[in-house]
Amino acid sequence: MKKRLTSWLLTIIQAVVDLELVIVAVGAFGGLIFLLAAPFTGIGHAFFDYRSGFGLLVQVLDVVLEAGLLVISLLGTRNLLSNINDGQYFISQNMLAVWQILWSTLLALVFGGLNTVIYHLLHLRDKLGLLTMSGDDFTNGLGFVTAIFLIYLIFRRGVALQQEADEII
Repeated sequence: MKKRLTSWLLTIIQAVVDLELVIVAVGAFGGLIFLLAAPFTGIGHAFFDYRSGFGLLVQVLDVVLEAGLLVISLLGTRNLLSNINDGQYFISQNMLAVWQILWSTLLALVFGGLNTVIYHLLHLRDKLGLLTMSGDDFTNGLGFVTAIFLIYLIFRRGVALQQEADEII
């Protein structure tokens, strides 16, 4: 019963991650079109800062980078959940999936910090609050990256122990 409940929960979480992948892909594509078309239509001025062409370019690059990193992290999460749901815990694919989640999250944290500095220097406003960070965002992100790194170390050790056990048998 406990194993079925765990499998059911992992399947639900994996479905949510799949749905989020679709939402991010469609949202990023639609948002990018909206962002690029808004200066000509005037619709996006409530969401984005269009005072300069360079500022608009910075925001477009931010949206593309952040959405790309989120997709990479979600794909790693999906692969990890799928393998664990199949009963494959300490395999090299899981270690690579955790590594994929770790580096994409770390890069998103670094880009968020850089965005905050760049937006401040260029006097851009992040009207939605999605592309820049506050102090709490950075602290929470750093805590999350630390937790993912510890999980990576656990998986790396588990894979090494599993390979050692396989060699003995």
